[in-house]
Amino acid sequence: MAESPLYATLNVFVQHLNQQQAQLRNSESMTSKEQQNLTAMSQAVEYLRSAMTLLRDPAPPEAETRDATPLEDGRYKGGNGELSIELRMDIGGLGIISADVFRIHASGETWVASLRTTPGVRALLSEGSWDIIGEDQRGTPTTGRLSLSLQLVEPLTLTGRLRLDQPLEGLPGQKDIGFTAIWISKALRSLGIEIEQEQDVADLPTYNFNGKPVTVESAFAEAGLEISAVGQHSTISHPPNPKGWGTTELHALMHDNVLEALVRELHALMQDSAQASVTRAAWENHLLLPVTE
Repeated sequence: MAESPLYATLNVFVQHLNQQQAQLRNSESMTSKEQQNLTAMSQAVEYLRSAMTLLRDPAPPEAETRDATPLEDGRYKGGNGELSIELRMDIGGLGIISADVFRIHASGETWVASLRTTPGVRALLSEGSWDIIGEDQRGTPTTGRLSLSLQLVEPLTLTGRLRLDQPLEGLPGQKDIGFTAIWISKALRSLGIEIEQEQDVADLPTYNFNGKPVTVESAFAEAGLEISAVGQHSTISHPPNPKGWGTTELHALMHDNVLEALVRELHALMQDSAQASVTRAAWENHLLLPVTE
């Protein structure tokens, strides 16, 4: 392989630096400044030789792309037209990869199953594929294998292949399920919050902690949860129970064996007031702000 002009130029620099180092080493005594120069030249020679090696024996383009832009931790969103997949990579933290799988319908998405890398085994990005465990809403377990690779750098996009050992809630077993996903956030989870606020109840306060304002949203964000609003912030009327929803009343009701009826009443109230579903499986919180004593 013929040497490129750049390779020849770098070689000239290396020879010149080697000569300068030889002169310094042959001197009877070196000042601290000369010693620093000698160290700097030695490092420069190492860097130049590394560059010359790459010019002489370049790595394959695919390997260069993979090494220069590894898959980034965070949340990825994608699918394959039939399934929607939210993938979470926490390689640099807990060493876990997890995902939620949803089936796509004309009216939206329904949760099918969740999966993660094997507990107790730290996932390494260099492996490229990992053993996983999965579970559906009935608690039916399965195992399998998840493979991920970089597809595009901008936007950061990966291709994945999921293979389950047994069928799971309509997902096939012993068959590859391919998908693509795009990096969307550093936050590993997105949490939807809808607030139903009883009449005469003050808004959620902002607290000061170590000189920093803290809200419900910022507290979740500190825990790695990205907050989004679902439904609308609604105002509801006072409860039919004249005692309200105070903890004292709840405790007494629990001993009177009627707490279950109260919970049903609260659930019905949330169903009537909430715009976001309270029956669908989702990472959403419905907060009821009642009058308390």
